[in-house]
Amino acid sequence: MKFFVITSIFVATSFSYAAELVTATVATGVRKNDSFFSTGSLFYSSDATTESGIVDANAFKFTVGSTYVNKSTQTYGSNIFRVKAQLLGASSAPVLLSNGKTFVLSSEFPITHFTGTPAITKNTNVTLTPAGALLASVDYVVRITIERSELVNGANAWVSDVASMTDDFPIADPSTVSIPQLKVEQLANQAIRLSYASQQALPWKLQASTTLTSGSFSDVSGVTFLLDEDTDRYEANVPVNTSAQPKRFFRLVAP
Repeated sequence: MKFFVITSIFVATSFSYAAELVTATVATGVRKNDSFFSTGSLFYSSDATTESGIVDANAFKFTVGSTYVNKSTQTYGSNIFRVKAQLLGASSAPVLLSNGKTFVLSSEFPITHFTGTPAITKNTNVTLTPAGALLASVDYVVRITIERSELVNGANAWVSDVASMTDDFPIADPSTVSIPQLKVEQLANQAIRLSYASQQALPWKLQASTTLTSGSFSDVSGVTFLLDEDTDRYEANVPVNTSAQPKRFFRLVAP
């Protein structure tokens, strides 16, 4: 009688996986409290010592809009996410921030989406504060990445393995943007109409002078330019007193 001994051999292997049950998409990046910048363009001031109506000195405060959809074959999918924000400078190199790192992270949040229901939308507030003043000669980009918590090689890790989870938002210094040409039309009842055409929806400041000499221009308060959809121009009616102000020169300046 022969005996056969069968030896079972177990080979230990290391598996690496990242289960994407919910697909995340970076949808929008909008400057906080600035309705001008709803198209994904962000603006800043290169002078970090000066406050303006557009930015808080050298800090970027904006809202990241994102959407989430169940990808699994089950009736629902669930993942934990967080938002990562970076400021990229020359040659796409990350800029050092005031927290001593080159990125900021939001708090973690769970997302559960059921098949057949509308996509889940979420807004996340993010603040980037560069460690130093920004340079007007550099084209900066804010990079937004949604990261998903997954088990990789038996340990928790944060991954961003889908193209839709990352998007770049270019930003520009208003001082480098071309100033539109201002058109002046005389109206009845002691008023003039000022208008300009611009692709940059910046809140340009209106200034006036009576002499055109250097340093004679000053801001004109109480004037708001509104878009006329028929002419596709920004317009404002400005009252004038021809007896007290026989002549005035107007110009637009970057905010």
